[in-house]
Amino acid sequence: MLWFYQRDQELITVETRFDEATGEYLLVMQTANHEQQIERFKDLQAFEKRLVIAERTLATERWKQVGPPIFLRDGWPKG
Repeated sequence: MLWFYQRDQELITVETRFDEATGEYLLVMQTANHEQQIERFKDLQAFEKRLVIAERTLATERWKQVGPPIFLRDGWPKG
């Protein structure tokens, strides 16, 4: 899934996906200045907990979600 957030004239992206090769869930955040931060989680519950924290942090920092999330066909467990 890919989400877009905006604050004033800045835009950031938040992407969630699954790495089949490593068996890890990924949280990929790209900042307004195009820096990318990747966090990896083996445990689904830890990944979900981190997503909640990320959403709260974005809200606290006044980022607003822009449009609906985009479902990416690749990037999730097959099977």
